Amino acid sequence: MHNANENDVSILESFSNHLGLAYQIQDDVLDVTTSEKVLGKRQNSDAIKNKPSYPSIIGLDESIKTFENLYQSALDELPKLSVQSEPLRLLTIRIMNRAF
Repeated sequence: MHNANENDVSILESFSNHLGLAYQIQDDVLDVTTSEKVLGKRQNSDAIKNKPSYPSIIGLDESIKTFENLYQSALDELPKLSVQSEPLRLLTIRIMNRAF
């Protein structure tokens, strides 16, 4: 079993923070922009529940820019790791391109 060094732990923490927030903002955007059929749940479900979302607070265009930048920041962390990071890069790209 490989024990991660302190630097790798710090990099992975930053990566996961960027990835998690990007995923949530993207989820908020998809809730507004994706059909119920594709989404698998009622469109605009956050608004119907009076639940604050990134698009309702900062707007749709700014939300899209924000999650795209956060995904890129997550990807930018991976080359800094002392171990092979290609699987994480591919997973991140797959998540970035999700439609639901």
